Amino acid sequence: SGAAVTSFSVLSVAPATEEMKATNTGAVRVAQFAGSCDFGSPHGGPFFYATHLVELAISLLGERVVALRALRAGDTVSVDIAWEHDLVANLGYFKDAAPTFRASVFGTEAAVSREIVVDDEAYTAALNVIVEMFASGQRPRDDRQLLRPVVMVHAMIQSLDRGGEWVDVATMLDDEIEALR
Repeated sequence: SGAAVTSFSVLSVAPATEEMKATNTGAVRVAQFAGSCDFGSPHGGPFFYATHLVELAISLLGERVVALRALRAGDTVSVDIAWEHDLVANLGYFKDAAPTFRASVFGTEAAVSREIVVDDEAYTAALNVIVEMFASGQRPRDDRQLLRPVVMVHAMIQSLDRGGEWVDVATMLDDEIEALR
């Protein structure tokens, strides 16, 4: 219909995330993210919360995700992600986490680590993105950007089901985009 539509995590546009982006770390080589997610939630399992860390990671590290693997120990899930350009990241999810998110980025020039707070400022930043979309009629994210986090959560589930095998995220995303056409 041509209607502008979007979806994203507030974490991806939060002021703390923008501050981390502005830090000159040089080429990022390693990153770590942690937050709450119940992979057994009756509200869509990991789809209810896992995308928040995924979108935070993409916002800070870029979209060039190659593959991932996920391992579980009880209610804790650890996800290793390989990006292009010699970059690896880990997302740590635990069911009983305090309601907080943390990001640490280690680059060739510097490292930065901080809590990413979801507060009024973060929600205001998100609302500004939405208001701009309505004002301009332009989507702030294209199909690939909208689908990538969903595909990554699907890949996490596949990896867990396969005992922690690496899953090719880039190919999964290409297949989903092709299916839309």
